[in-house]
Amino acid sequence: MHPNGNARDFAAVLQEEAANRGVDAIVHGGLIVVMAIQMACYAVFSLRYGPPANASIAGLVLFCLGATLLAGSALIDGLVLPAIAARYAAIPARLEAARTLYVFGATMISFLMPLGIGFQSLGILAWSWHGLRIKGRALRVVGLLIGLVALVAAATVLSGMNPMTLMLGI
Repeated sequence: MHPNGNARDFAAVLQEEAANRGVDAIVHGGLIVVMAIQMACYAVFSLRYGPPANASIAGLVLFCLGATLLAGSALIDGLVLPAIAARYAAIPARLEAARTLYVFGATMISFLMPLGIGFQSLGILAWSWHGLRIKGRALRVVGLLIGLVALVAAATVLSGMNPMTLMLGI
């Protein structure tokens, strides 16, 4: 349900963003709520995941840091930028101010999203590492592989590659 427009110039981008403000808020706000629920569930998971271990605690902290960074990206993309669009769409004389804010927001997103996924991936790796000492190792090895794939995808996006690589990692 992520809104996607067909704007041909920046003024049209602002108009589309302003028009899709409600859907953007639901989609991105929903992601933020889901990540908060995930953090609570993973806290319980970490407490119950075998004997207390540094790797399990590290997994929780790394995942929560990643979720926080990803929530920042969703906040900017789904709530802040559409609010800026709604404010400036009706003021053609202020397009350059809006463009500057959009460039700043897009730059923030380009770092926050891959860093968030990267830290979440490190959390998955830490939990899986801890799990290698417990019965049912095959599932933990799969967790390690998933964590590594997502981490590599996040690193390639940060190095300037196509952001769709990140979606493959997810």
